[in-house]
Amino acid sequence: MSNTDKEVLLEARDVTKIFRTTKGRSLLANDKVNLKIYRGETLGIAGESGCGKSTFIRMITMLDEPTSGEILFRGQNVSHLRGEARRQVCRHVQMVFQDPAEAFSPRMKIKDIVCEPLLNFRLISRSQVNDKARELLEMVELPGEFADRYARDMSGGQRQRVGIARALALEPELLICDEVTSALDVCVQKRITDLLLKLQKEKGITMAFICHDISLVRAMSHRTAIMYLGNILEVVPGKQLGLQMSHPYTKALKSSLFSVDMDFNEPLEILESEAPSPLDIPTGCPFRNRCRYVQKICATEKPVLRTLEPGHQIACHLFNGFPEVEE
Repeated sequence: MSNTDKEVLLEARDVTKIFRTTKGRSLLANDKVNLKIYRGETLGIAGESGCGKSTFIRMITMLDEPTSGEILFRGQNVSHLRGEARRQVCRHVQMVFQDPAEAFSPRMKIKDIVCEPLLNFRLISRSQVNDKARELLEMVELPGEFADRYARDMSGGQRQRVGIARALALEPELLICDEVTSALDVCVQKRITDLLLKLQKEKGITMAFICHDISLVRAMSHRTAIMYLGNILEVVPGKQLGLQMSHPYTKALKSSLFSVDMDFNEPLEILESEAPSPLDIPTGCPFRNRCRYVQKICATEKPVLRTLEPGHQIACHLFNGFPEVEE
């Protein structure tokens, strides 16, 4: 099924986020981001630290408001909702945070943590907390008796499962996973990602999976958006990420990953410097200061997303012969 045949659950249209510093300067965190999340898919968002991934998802979860642009959920602009209208949309868009130890109150038992959203929306009564907590914990493959523990008494992987249980308690349509495996051991990462894939299949959840590990994003996602300095540089079908990637930045990200199966005779595409500060983004292409294929046009004109083939878009002047993406 092509993307044009799928239902768009959430769409970002020219979403820009600018922060003002104490010295009055402007920090451009997201620059006219256009991205769609289709119902039932997992959209991966990858890029180096500071590329704007977390800022973007804070806006689609309505924790922050965009400076300009629109965020549409089921066709409704939710960017600047207030009060009860905002609260009702938040019920359908839930998030699993990177560090559950910081997300949970140390004074609350696990049963109160996972059932708090249900109590807030009056979907259960206080007398139902014990049974519902056990059900939610068993859903994420934790023993029901963990309900009477505190988060401090659990391992990092167990706390992350609690975070997933809490996020799924309201049966959201869109689940946002923000670097949910970055603080975990590799073997624990595998169990958490396997759990997320299992729950998505069982419940038909739409997911956005944010991660700096491009190989993990590839394994998890139907499509992957590559971000750099607040811009979308490439969108690639997930399983073909290693085969179809075309942007010089995406290629460099893949080349930076070491694997026991890699061909050590192939030269590595190494990025020689660090990304510029978002306080001082270069004119034209944001990647031009680190690109080995830079052209004269790159200094003056910012590339737009173009369609290489269905499901594959790229923002790079090397591909100016392809049609612009139609929103």
